[in-house]
Amino acid sequence: MSFIGEFIIDFIGEAIASSTTLQRVLLWILFSASVLLMLVPVMTGEYAWSILSISIMLFSVVMIDGTHEHGVKNTKNGGAYHYFLLTVGTFCVAAIVLLAALSLAGIPQVASTPQVDGINFAPWYVAVSALVLLLFFYNAAQPSDEVPNLHRMERINRYVRTVVLGVSALMVFFCLLIPVVSFATAGYEPVGVSVVLCLVPVFLIFVRRALFRLWAATFEEGTAGYGVLRGFCVALVGLGGCLAAARLAVDVVQSGSGLSLVYVVPVIASYLLVKRYMTVGIAILEKEEDEEAIGTEISGGN
Repeated sequence: MSFIGEFIIDFIGEAIASSTTLQRVLLWILFSASVLLMLVPVMTGEYAWSILSISIMLFSVVMIDGTHEHGVKNTKNGGAYHYFLLTVGTFCVAAIVLLAALSLAGIPQVASTPQVDGINFAPWYVAVSALVLLLFFYNAAQPSDEVPNLHRMERINRYVRTVVLGVSALMVFFCLLIPVVSFATAGYEPVGVSVVLCLVPVFLIFVRRALFRLWAATFEEGTAGYGVLRGFCVALVGLGGCLAAARLAVDVVQSGSGLSLVYVVPVIASYLLVKRYMTVGIAILEKEEDEEAIGTEISGGN
C-alpha cells in the first residue's frame, strides 16, 4: 500500500511540475481560498490568524506570475497582471500594517485569540510584514532601455519603493515600540519580542535600499545624507540592542526562565551590526538582489 501511495504522490508531483497550466490552476485555487479565508475573521470577529491568508494571497499571485512566459518578473511591462499584482500587494501591505497597529493598541479581537490565550499577536504581524514587503518589492524593476514604456515603469517603481520606504520605517518604529510596551503590558512572549528586535536591521535594509534608489544623489556614499542615514542606522540598531539587554535583565530577575535567553540573540546581533556599520558602512551593492542583501547583512556581522 505504501508503494501505491508513493507512486500516486510522485505521479501527481511530476504532472504538476510538467504542466504550467495545471500549476496556474492550482495557484488560482489557492488565491481564491485565501480570499475566502479573509472573510472568516469578518464573520467570527477573530482577526489574529488572518496573517496566514494575507501571506498566502500575495505569495500565490507572485507564483502565478512565474508560470507566465512573459511575466512581470521578466518583462516588467506594467501590463494588466502587473497592476493586479500591485493592487493585491498594496492591499496586503495595508492590511498587515492595520493589524499590527490595532494589536499594539490592544484591540482584543486583533491582539489575541481564544485559541492562544493571552499572547499578543503584534510581534508576529510585524514579522510577517517583512515577508509581505519582500514580495511587494517583486513589482519593482531596474529601469533600462529594454523595458517597454520606460516612463510608466519608472512611475511604478517610484510607487513601490515609496510604499516600502514608508511601511518599513513604520515597522522599525513598531519593532522598537513593542519591547517598550511589553514592560507594562502582559501578553508579549519573549520569543516574539526577540524576533521583532532582530528584524530592526532587516527593515532598515528596506529603508536604505528604497532611499538609495529614490534619491541616489542625496544618499550617495561620502555625502552628508549618507552620513546622517548611517548615524540613524547605528542609533536604531544600538537602541534595539539596549532594549533587548534591558528585557533580558528584567525577565531574568522577575521570572528566571531559561526562555529569557532568547534576548541574547538580538543583543549579539545588534553589537555585530553596529560594529559593521561603523567600519564597513551601510551601502548596498547594486548588483546584489534584495534577498541576497538581507542575507549578507544579517550574516555579515559575524
